[in-house]
Formats: sequence, C-alpha cells, structure tokens
Amino acid sequence: MKRNRAYGKFMTRNVNVISFYTATMAGFIFIPLVFGNFFALQLGGITLCTTVFLGYLNYQHVQDRLFKDLFREFNERYDKFNDEYQRIKDDYDADLTIEKVDPKDVKIMVDYLNLCTEEYFWYEKGRIEETAWKSWESGMQTWAKLPAVKTVFFSEVTTWTTSYYTGFQEYFRSLIDTQ
Repeated sequence: MKRNRAYGKFMTRNVNVISFYTATMAGFIFIPLVFGNFFALQLGGITLCTTVFLGYLNYQHVQDRLFKDLFREFNERYDKFNDEYQRIKDDYDADLTIEKVDPKDVKIMVDYLNLCTEEYFWYEKGRIEETAWKSWESGMQTWAKLPAVKTVFFSEVTTWTTSYYTGFQEYFRSLIDTQ
C-alpha cells in the first residue's frame, strides 16, 4: 500500500517531466519514419533525453535529502529550546530591560534567534518546504510574543551587520509588530 502511495506521489510530482520525456522519446523513436534511417540521431537524442531526465530526478533526490538533513538538524536544535520556553515566559514580565535578563537566558534566546535566522535563510533559498516552514513560523510567532525575546532581539539586532541577518530582522520585526 505504501509503495503504491509513494509511486502515486512520485508520478504526481513529476507528471510534466515524465510526459515531456515520454513524448520526446517517442519522437526520437519515430524519426526514421519522417527523415529516413538516422540511427545516430536517434541514439544521440535518446541518450540526451535520458541523461537530462535522470539528471532532473537526481537533482530532486539531492534537494529532498538536503531538506531532510536541514529538517532533522533544525528540529533537534529546537528541542533544546522547548523546555526553556515556559520558564522564560514565567520569569520575565513586560516592563523588562536587557540588564534585567539573566546572561544565561540571553545566550539561550540569542541561540534561538540564530536558529530562526538559519531557518529563514534556507526558506528564502527555497530549501525548506512550505508545510515545514508554516509550522516553524508558528513557533516563531509564539516566541516573538515573549517580552524577554523582544528585549533580547532589539538589543541583539544592533550588532547584526551582515546581509545574512537583514531579511530576518525585517521578518522577525513583523512577527513582533503583529502582537
């Protein structure tokens, strides 16, 4: 059953590429009917089409593996922050300055923001699937509500000077502003 479902998803995901490959292969097979016996042209065309088709499937496989690796790494790193959320939520109130935040908690929140930055970076590069991103974004919205996270974010953002952080700064500010 699982195999048929996986096959169906594969076919759905690649229906255009498979259709194009099949049509092109059929064209090269029927070349002798139109142009005479051009075996070298047939063989070259079939080889080229098959190489491009298999290259595309390999590209998809590499992208899927990269997503899997990123997904696993990010989720493992996030698990470390999971236990800290409730404690940070309970320990800090709204009228907070950066001086009142425990340095250990600052480090935890900076590490969390760096994780979010990496997730955002890879999402913008198209390496994170939309469904995974929506889940992670929901988590970011939850953390962005915490006064301590807001305080640490606005303190840290003044030190972020590379373009790597620029898009994330704007994005995370929008999460904070929607609170």
